Amino acid sequence: MQLAHPIGVALTATLLIGAQLEPVGAEKKPAPIEIRLSKQVIMAGPESWTDLTCKVQRDARNRVLRYGIVGYMENSQRQIDGEAAPITFGPFHYTHLPCGAGPAYCMVVRNDGTEDHVTTDIEIAGCDGE
Repeated sequence: MQLAHPIGVALTATLLIGAQLEPVGAEKKPAPIEIRLSKQVIMAGPESWTDLTCKVQRDARNRVLRYGIVGYMENSQRQIDGEAAPITFGPFHYTHLPCGAGPAYCMVVRNDGTEDHVTTDIEIAGCDGE
């Protein structure tokens, strides 16, 4: 197909040359760490609860998993034994979440001091005045 205007031809060529296509069937590299909450919207009160699960891709440098909920239970941790460690940690059960708690987080610390972390928000519903 020919375009009537030479600028259109140049623009089309630039777009095609600049595009980076992934091979068909290529798998995306998984995130180094993922987070999942069983419930992200929680009613305030003594019956409030959620489960936190962290998924860490195996890496020989992984040493520590830190996880928690900001403003509630922070800085819990588990040792990770590099490539021999399990991938899934949890679920960690949290009850009686106070108004204003969150976000939840998972963080992996490596033997060279580098870190990867991920967070997800929690909404505590029914908190009047907050």
